[in-house]
Amino acid sequence: MTTKARQLAADPSCNLVLEASAGTGKTTVLVERYLNLLRAGVDPSNVLAITFTRKAAVEMRERIFDELRNAANHSEEARRYWRSLRDRPSDIAITTIDAFCLSLLREFPLEADLDPDFSVADETEVPRLTAQALDRAQHIIISLAMRDECVSLLLTYLDTANLRRGLERLLQGRLVASEALRRFLTKGPKSLTLTQVTGRVVQKLRDLFHEAPDGFTSFLANGPIGHPDFKMLSVDL
Repeated sequence: MTTKARQLAADPSCNLVLEASAGTGKTTVLVERYLNLLRAGVDPSNVLAITFTRKAAVEMRERIFDELRNAANHSEEARRYWRSLRDRPSDIAITTIDAFCLSLLREFPLEADLDPDFSVADETEVPRLTAQALDRAQHIIISLAMRDECVSLLLTYLDTANLRRGLERLLQGRLVASEALRRFLTKGPKSLTLTQVTGRVVQKLRDLFHEAPDGFTSFLANGPIGHPDFKMLSVDL
């Protein structure tokens, strides 16, 4: 990263996305950007800094404190600022994405339709909760089969074990499916109706059937016409 690019990235007066490979100084630039906000008079309690890992959050926070502590040795104003901030270190809140989301849910549980006394499942609880969710989903599908012929037909080809495995794969692939859906929704038409979707599918099928005779003609003309089975097929066609 050039000096000019680094200065631009550290300027809090403009919005930007900083993309760089590992070890190129992203954290250093972000720390400088944070410090520039403080120098501009922004209260640290009004700055939201989010990173991916706890390690990165701790590292960034330590660097900010180190810079402020070092600056206190060079001016009285910086010294006063450091003393005031030293008494309220929690104001410099650098957190992870999941911790930030958790804090929002803690603050607004009713708006999120959650029990205010909710707790976060740890890794040892996830298999049990997953099994419970699969049990409920399987029960719902079996109940639907009693009222829906299509679901009932599906279950005639899937035994309980295969149904369970299929549900597990769907659950494991939920993040991939969510990302694919997000891309579709952001790139596709904003007001696509079921009628429009059906119309497009029907048109695609019509196009395929319209092109089919040309494909058969080409196949018959260029296929292995010396093979006796092919001769019989060509006569039938």
